[in-house]
Amino acid sequence: MIQQLNRFRFRLPYAGALAVAALLLTHPAADATAGTILRNGTVDQGGTGYGSVLTVLGVQAKGQQETEFGSVSWDGTDDVKTGRLSSTAANQTQLVSDMIAGGITKDNLTVILNINQVGNDDPIHLLQFHVIGYNSAGGTLFDYTFDPTTDSLYESPLGVKLTPIDGGAGSSGVAFDVTGAELASFFATGTNRLGMTVFENQAINTTPNDGAENFYVAGREREGPVATPEPATLGSAGLAVVAGLAYAWRRKRAAV
Repeated sequence: MIQQLNRFRFRLPYAGALAVAALLLTHPAADATAGTILRNGTVDQGGTGYGSVLTVLGVQAKGQQETEFGSVSWDGTDDVKTGRLSSTAANQTQLVSDMIAGGITKDNLTVILNINQVGNDDPIHLLQFHVIGYNSAGGTLFDYTFDPTTDSLYESPLGVKLTPIDGGAGSSGVAFDVTGAELASFFATGTNRLGMTVFENQAINTTPNDGAENFYVAGREREGPVATPEPATLGSAGLAVVAGLAYAWRRKRAAV
C-alpha cells in the first residue's frame, strides 16, 4: 500500500508538468510571433524632400495645437486617411513590390521618423506608433507596436524625447528597426501593403507652429540579427521538457 502511495505521489507532479509541456507543443504563447520596433540610432542624409523617400505617414499640429496623430490604412480598394495629417507629405500605404524595388527586405525593414521643427531644434515626445501589414483585400496581416516605456529616452508621461536630425523634410531622422516572424510571408507577396497609425490617445507631443513629422520606410543594414521567438522554437523547447520529465520519472519509478 505504501509503495502504491509513493508511486502516486511521484506521478502527480510529473503528470502536471507533462500536461504543461504538451500545451506548449500544441498552443504556442500568444506573443510568439509578435514583432518588435526598437529605436536604433539615426540616419543623416540631408533634407532632400518628401519625394525622395517612401513616405507612409506625415502628421502635423496646426496653429496652437500641441499634439500630432493620424493613420494611413488600406481597405482593399483605397488608402484610408484620418487624423492631423500633413498636407505636404505623400500619406499612403506602401506596396511590398515598391519597397523591394527600393532595397527593403524582411531583414532590414526600418522606419525613419523625420522630425521637422520650423527654425529651431525643439524636441518632440514620441509615444506609441503602429506599423501594420495588409493584404490586397484589406485584411490585417500584423500590427507591430513601438513601446515607448522600454526606451532609454522615455520621459514619463510625455514619451521618448527626440530632437531633429539635420534640417528640412526628407531622408534624415531617428531609425527604428522593425522585426517579426510575419515579415517573411508579408514580403513574399508584392501586392501586400504597409500602413502606419499614431492614435490620438498616444499622440506625439510637440510645440505650436512647428513642421510636420514624417514616417517613411527604408532598408537599413543592421549590425546583427534580432532574435524573434517562433512557434517552432517553442515546440522544440516543449519536446526537450517532455524528454527530460520522462527520464526523471523513470528514475524515480526505479528507485521506489
